[in-house]
Amino acid sequence: MQLVVRVESGDRTSTFKIQVGDGRKSFKWLALAAAQRFGSESPKGKLRQRERKFPCTNPANTNLVPSRCYTEDQDFFHPDALLVEQLQDGDHLTVEVAPRF
Repeated sequence: MQLVVRVESGDRTSTFKIQVGDGRKSFKWLALAAAQRFGSESPKGKLRQRERKFPCTNPANTNLVPSRCYTEDQDFFHPDALLVEQLQDGDHLTVEVAPRF
């Protein structure tokens, strides 16, 4: 089973295809995996003089945590609910993330 997950944080948005096996994983697992993949996209280290600036809303040394998970049809999923019970292969899901302070 593969899902298309759109991750939003402020003005920044990315879309990922995430393999979830047979779907016997929770929405909490999926949201945390999407947040981790989204956070690892931003560059690390010092910006050198000629490098293009990356529009990053994530302050340095913060972790991103999921704050909301929804689809076009349903605006809430219980974190412990299984993916296979609510979604089908190829479905689109949006995860909003925020920095943890």
